[in-house]
Amino acid sequence: MPRHPVHAGASTRKMARRRRLIAFLLAGGLLLAAVALWFALHNVLLLAILVGAGALVGIILLSALPDFFEPLLSRSLGAYRRAVRGAAAEEQMGALLATLDETYCVFHDVPSPYGNIDHVVLSQHGGVFLLETKSHPGRVHIVSGTILINRRRAEKDFIAQTLRNTYWLRDVLSQVVGLRVWITPLIVFTRAFVVPSPPTKGVLVINRKYLLQTLTKRANATPGNAQPWVFREQIREALYSGKARGAGQPRMRRGIGATPTGPA
Repeated sequence: MPRHPVHAGASTRKMARRRRLIAFLLAGGLLLAAVALWFALHNVLLLAILVGAGALVGIILLSALPDFFEPLLSRSLGAYRRAVRGAAAEEQMGALLATLDETYCVFHDVPSPYGNIDHVVLSQHGGVFLLETKSHPGRVHIVSGTILINRRRAEKDFIAQTLRNTYWLRDVLSQVVGLRVWITPLIVFTRAFVVPSPPTKGVLVINRKYLLQTLTKRANATPGNAQPWVFREQIREALYSGKARGAGQPRMRRGIGATPTGPA
């Protein structure tokens, strides 16, 4: 399978490093606040002499700082851990996709106006796939078109996010190829058990275990899908050059539930 210099999970790893820095800064702020509070509590008389009534106000404010910082620090550390898990999941997916043979071409970490697309797969046999990777543990159900993780709604609408990226990718590829391209969107959970279900609004939700099987069985040999393989280098350039980021807007038309990315 042709390789690409952009590695799976690259942007998520970068986000994790940024979140870790924020957590460190918050922890440093909390430590400085604690030191200042300790100094204030042990030098109340001196502070009273120097600033009078302002010292009492200062002590109250300093006492409140830990209560202010601790929730922020907790949320920041949680965001960092989620980013690390997400990056690890994308890297695992990248390793799995690397086992595909030379009749597949994979692009990782594709920038789009709606959040980076984790993976785009082109098949010489006529399949074009958009893959979004999720690292949530537990059990996944699809109920009335909604993804439930451990019986709770996901923190984001993964279906809507995937559809926005799918429509954008379809428009970019269609501009390069000159034909309407059919795309199969997939949401792949790397750690959760996914209860089998039919596609939701055209988006198939599966476990990582079934990914390779899905990629090989869902190749749609249509005229619009034969061309992307021929133009794969031009597609690579379009996806990573930055020129395509503003291309296309989601067009949520009637009847998209069955074929959200198919020919108009």
